[in-house]
Amino acid sequence: MIGAIAAWVFMAIFRGCDRIFARIAGPIYLRTTLAGLGLGILAVSFPLTRYFGHEELDTVLVGNFSAVFLFTLTLAKMAAIGVTVTGGWRGGFIIPLFFTGACLGKAIAILIPALNPSLAMICTMAALNAAVTRTPISTTLLLTKLANISPLTPILFASLIGFFLAPKAPLIASQLKTQQEAIAE
Repeated sequence: MIGAIAAWVFMAIFRGCDRIFARIAGPIYLRTTLAGLGLGILAVSFPLTRYFGHEELDTVLVGNFSAVFLFTLTLAKMAAIGVTVTGGWRGGFIIPLFFTGACLGKAIAILIPALNPSLAMICTMAALNAAVTRTPISTTLLLTKLANISPLTPILFASLIGFFLAPKAPLIASQLKTQQEAIAE
């Protein structure tokens, strides 16, 4: 459920970034320059927010970070994803959301020591990604394969919880139904 809540927060940050960049009139290079400035400020403040996050995840896994730092890093990475995509830079959601979910999952495991940190991280990654991308089955299969974890059930459960607790309006434009498709249903 925490991963689904994080998805709502991410979508609010993303839509806020989208509104800000939509108001910037002028050529695309103006938007990308301002987005680059924002990304640079985030990168200086939180170096782990740079890049997609797949290599930075190793640092989070082996690092001894506080829960407060990991929560802050989670929010910073959400902002970095929003600025990257809405500011005109190339980027996507899946791997950066996995990194974000892993940070959040590790923070939760620090606060609740009885939790298995690896499982908390994987399940939060699954719920967050499934809520944003609306892909619970492929998220489950991908994470199970990437993490080489055999218990599929908790990851599938987390993905489905994220999917069902996601906002009704999808974030990704290609998932919006056309008016004709909505009428046909």
